[in-house]
Order: sequence, then C-alpha cells, then structure tokens
Amino acid sequence: MFGRRPVFVLTCLGLGGLLIFTIYQSDLGLTKAKLLWKTNTDLLWFSSTPKHIKPLSDDITIVTAYFNIGNFFKARKDNVRGPNEYLSWMKVFSRIRNPVVAFFDDEQMYANFTRFRSKFPYNTKTILVKRKDLWSFGLRDRIADIFRTPGYPQHLPNTVVPEYSCIMHAKFEFLLKVAEENYFGTKYISWLDIGLFRFDTKNFSFGLWLPSNFDPQKVSYSQVGEFNNNLTPQKIVVDNIVWVSGAMNLARMNVMKNFTRDYIRFVNYCLDSKFISTDQQVIYGMYSKFTPERAKPSVQIQPYTNGPGDVYFQLGYICREEWFKKRANVSTKSTRT
Repeated sequence: MFGRRPVFVLTCLGLGGLLIFTIYQSDLGLTKAKLLWKTNTDLLWFSSTPKHIKPLSDDITIVTAYFNIGNFFKARKDNVRGPNEYLSWMKVFSRIRNPVVAFFDDEQMYANFTRFRSKFPYNTKTILVKRKDLWSFGLRDRIADIFRTPGYPQHLPNTVVPEYSCIMHAKFEFLLKVAEENYFGTKYISWLDIGLFRFDTKNFSFGLWLPSNFDPQKVSYSQVGEFNNNLTPQKIVVDNIVWVSGAMNLARMNVMKNFTRDYIRFVNYCLDSKFISTDQQVIYGMYSKFTPERAKPSVQIQPYTNGPGDVYFQLGYICREEWFKKRANVSTKSTRT
C-alpha cells in the first residue's frame, strides 16, 4: 500500500483455511494489521493478494459484472433489455470452467450468480460493490451533462442513459482490479459480457483457451468493422461507429493492466473534451490518428475475424473451440499412454 512498508508477516492456520496477516508501519508511525488472503470467496473489496508461490497457470481468469439499471432500450425502442434477460443469460456461467470474478451492485443477482457457480466454489469470486465507491460511476454527472448538450447524438442507450455509459467504463476498472490482485494466479485475463454466450442452449460445460496466433504483447478483441484512421474520436461517437466489440477482450495480466490504464486516461480526455459514449467508441477513438499524444495508448489491439457466430461474439467462440481442441488432445494422449 502507498506510504506503508511491511514490518513482519504473521501466518496461522485456522478452520477457514490459511490466514495471512501483514503488519504495516505507516509514515505516521502507526501500525495496522490487514487481512490479505483466505481460502473462501468472502474477500473484502480492498483486500490484497499475496505473491503466488506457485508458477502462474496458463488458464484465463474471466471477469464479468452486472449492474441493475432496470429496463432500457437497446439500439431501438422495440428492443428492451432488463434484469430478466440478464438473469437468463448468466446461467451459462454455471458451465464455464475457467476461474471467474464477478461484480454486482444488486444483492439478488449476486446471490443468483453465486448459486449458478456453485459447481466451482474454489474457482469463483463474487464481489458486491456500491456505485458510490467506483471511479466509473463517479463520472455519472459529467456524462449526464454531456448527454444533455443541445444537438448531442441520441444513440440508445449509448449516449442517452448515463448509467449505461458508466457500466461500460466499469469493465476496465474491474479488469484493472483483478489484474492487480490476480486472485487465481493465471497468466491471462479476459472481460466476458454476461450475455456473450446467450445463444448457447446446449447443456455441456466448457472453458476458454488462448486463440491461435495470440500475441502476448497485445489485447485481443472481436473485429466488427474496418478500421478507418481518418475518423476523429468525436466523429466515432457522433456516428456511433464500432471497430471492435466490447463483449470480450483477452490479454496477459501485465498487458491488461497497461491497457486499462490507457483506457481510463482516454476516458478522462474525452470528458474534458465534452464527448463520450460506450467502451466501443472510446476504444476506436484511442487509436485515431487525431488523438493527441498525451492520450494515445501504449498497448495495441489484436483484432480477430472469421470466427463462428455473431461478429460481436466471435472471440468467445474462437476461445471455446480452442478449449475443446486442447481437451481432445489431452484425452488422446491419455488414451495412448
């Protein structure tokens, strides 16, 4: 933690598992004990995780979230989204074998998701948060002021519902938190929208694995449209243009940390410049040649195309296919031995 240094570490074994306490000496000369880690999933939001003794695994930690903003129009007024749709979609997480960290502001959804993940209790961390504690929702009033600007584009809900925009930015706040903590000791981390696998009606479990030609120095996304470097960030928002889908991304932990910091810096630039929308427009704008140097990203994007299903979701299905291939190869080797 900033301004403190560890004095000594106290380790003990209790009924709930291994408890590790670090005693910190603050700059004011006061000592304070802080719980760093324990075996169940009831970790505090601001807890820290000790350095992993074991080497990092090649697995992917999945990060997701749900905020209850009631019913809202998605793209058009005859397409209504609400809690019931998201509750139905999140059931697929009962079949995903990867480690999952999920954030909620709704206690009922938190409880439902925890129940859906009951098959994987040691591979799941659910966290209940308050909007007032989040960077993303701290932007709400500034976003609302921009949306009220006369003549500002009206794209449902991207530039109409401030809370929806906040939720899109919260993805990167949560990704940064999980990448810093690395609760499950994996090399890779991925954002996965609750509804990405909404069309999967099969009843078998699966996982996600690195796609072929994965570049460990970049962050991967599904490509939706062609990249046009002649568009200004403002034009991208005005015309609601999409280059890559915000439904899923994938990167090494350290790369994701840098990328999320790039994203947060660019959001602040957008707000100062009086334009904002969702993560899809923000990401496109980050890479525009018209973006000033101080706001340009340090991490490049690796777009994936030609995947199965909807172009917005193709990276997820590509990673799922890779997981099945990996499992088949392991089964074949086991049979031969």
